[in-house]
Amino acid sequence: MQGADPFVVQKVLGHSQLTTTRRYTHVPIEVTKTAVTGLESAFEAERKKQEEKQDREAAAEVKPAGVQPPSTRVQ
Repeated sequence: MQGADPFVVQKVLGHSQLTTTRRYTHVPIEVTKTAVTGLESAFEAERKKQEEKQDREAAAEVKPAGVQPPSTRVQ
């Protein structure tokens, strides 16, 4: 939580395996909430970016106003 590298904590505590260190490490809910909020913001920004791209692509496909397709009537 204070920014220490997990491998440093492992060595300081004398654990031979990182899994042992992780077993005794607990992340407070406040830290988890902050991380999740950051991820939500990143995903929302990416979603908006993708929507804007799709809107631009759809607008590029729209035919200009006043242009009529050729007639298919046989005379």
